[in-house]
Amino acid sequence: MHQSALIRLAAPLASLRLTAAAMAALFATVFLAYALTLADSGWIVPPLVVLALNLCAAIMVNRRIRGSPGLIAFHVALLAICLLAGAGILTRMHGRVEVVEGTAFDPSEVQIVEQGIWRNVDVPRSAFVQGPVEVDFTSGLLRQHTRSSVAVPLDGGMPESELSDTHPLKIAGYRFSPTSNKGYALLLTWRDDAGGETTGAVHMPSFPALEWKQEQGWRTPAGEDVLFTLKPPLRPAGEASWTLRGDGAAAEVAVILQDRPTILRPGEWQRLRGGALRLESVRLWLGYRIDREPLIGWMLLVAILGIAGLSLHFYRRLWSPATRSRADEEGDAHPVVARG
Repeated sequence: MHQSALIRLAAPLASLRLTAAAMAALFATVFLAYALTLADSGWIVPPLVVLALNLCAAIMVNRRIRGSPGLIAFHVALLAICLLAGAGILTRMHGRVEVVEGTAFDPSEVQIVEQGIWRNVDVPRSAFVQGPVEVDFTSGLLRQHTRSSVAVPLDGGMPESELSDTHPLKIAGYRFSPTSNKGYALLLTWRDDAGGETTGAVHMPSFPALEWKQEQGWRTPAGEDVLFTLKPPLRPAGEASWTLRGDGAAAEVAVILQDRPTILRPGEWQRLRGGALRLESVRLWLGYRIDREPLIGWMLLVAILGIAGLSLHFYRRLWSPATRSRADEEGDAHPVVARG
């Protein structure tokens, strides 16, 4: 009696109309969040929760589902995928960062693109040290391959690894993928009048996408605004293939102060108000996409189990020996009509 009352209560939630409405709402929220970027991805969670309740009620109400172990496994897998997809949206993280050759990854430089409300940014503080970067081009500006050498702290050592467009770096559940965004960086040292020194990098605009506009403004620690311009090394003209490297010896850097340009070579100091500036070197910076999807693996496993359950259902229904035996018996039971 108690079970029958529970089934009657669950019947409205098992309605196909509710299924259609939840599917329409899911489609609308996905379209608004990703195609039009007019809504937060968290709005996808409520339709997924409704679909999960709808599936749970369908399992309770539908006798055909309850009578087949394969269908039960398939629908439970669908239920788990809905719940995992909703939890994944709330716990995932996507970000981006630019790292200069010869410098260590700095988590404070990470720009968060998307983050679930259940996710705190705990990117590893010593993920890797950026090594040489090489980018192959052909037919002018058509990018072919990106190779990024990194050193990863591991068990007291620093083993090197080469990343590419198809070979990301995976650390502590985070995936660092090289992107097509890259350019030159000026490694600078600032010395104030008291003798204190700090070293950092100024990133020039993306190269060669913005080859025509290689300039970047910077404010010194003393509060003075300067403008850096860079003339990159010459690249082959025409259709010749070429490789972008960080050997910026042929790059020409100018410091513009109050409309007065001054060429600054590596190792040279430029006197400014409140201190002096030295160009250490010209290097490359490379952009990375950072992703964390902690539940993707579980979703894949549940999907495989669901497919296995559906396969079991169709096997028992169409190809199992018992099904064939019943079909043979039904064929033998047909009356034989004698021909006169």
